[in-house]
Amino acid sequence: MEKGALKYGFDSFFEDIRNKILNKDIPQSEILRISSIKLPDVFFYSYIIFGTYEISKESVMKSVEQFNSIFTGVTAIEFREHENLRYESQPSSQKLKAWLQSNCFLVDFIMEDDEQWKIVPDKTF
Repeated sequence: MEKGALKYGFDSFFEDIRNKILNKDIPQSEILRISSIKLPDVFFYSYIIFGTYEISKESVMKSVEQFNSIFTGVTAIEFREHENLRYESQPSSQKLKAWLQSNCFLVDFIMEDDEQWKIVPDKTF
């Protein structure tokens, strides 16, 4: 395998959030299996989502801590509203944003001047 980074979008360390709220259908055993893989010069990262009412600030912080303990690092992605999801974005506190910047490899914030993309179903079929 080539040297590099492998990134997984688990979105949360917690199975109930990942599978019941986000419908990821990823068992905890899969996270533990991936975390046990040791390859020379290959680094494992996980993505987490923050900034939605369905995922608490405390859960986000605990997910970052857990993923940091078993992977090389974490990328935190601020939730973007999606036409097919029933979730609503929640403004994140400055305290959480600062904490994420200190504890994550990368944080993807929605900026005020960002054009927000929307994922819409392809209705051409």
